[in-house]
Amino acid sequence: MKIHIAYATHTGSTLYAGKELMAVLAENHEVVMKTANETSLDDLQMAEVILIGSSSWDWQGKRGYPLAEMMGFLGRVASFDFSAKKVALFGCGDRDFEHFCGALDVIWDGLETAGAKYLVEHLRLNRYFMDEIGNQDLVRGWAGTLITKLKEGSK
Repeated sequence: MKIHIAYATHTGSTLYAGKELMAVLAENHEVVMKTANETSLDDLQMAEVILIGSSSWDWQGKRGYPLAEMMGFLGRVASFDFSAKKVALFGCGDRDFEHFCGALDVIWDGLETAGAKYLVEHLRLNRYFMDEIGNQDLVRGWAGTLITKLKEGSK
């Protein structure tokens, strides 16, 4: 199965989470990972599964929003039809903030309008680098859930 991972990161935590996902998924699938800026509509068109990752930040005075790079990506893909794609979101944040991984909610609102149906519950990682081993375990577990769902969907 062709999987595309698009991500935006500020401190590198979402990049590391994406690399961990890629490592697990690439054992049985063709996986491409690009930044949100690098991801094109052609990339999305060629993928059967689209994973989108973002950290949450303050954006234009709003808390818990995706980074500006991710907001630009959402603007570029607003007309893309996600209805035939399997979609899942992952993100990094801090539980001490008012909107823990709130970027995922903003992203999902935009994708749902474009026909997306989520494959699994969003993965929300707390303070990635403060517990890197624990968060890597969470990413691997979530990837396992994705693999199970993909197998179920192909029957």
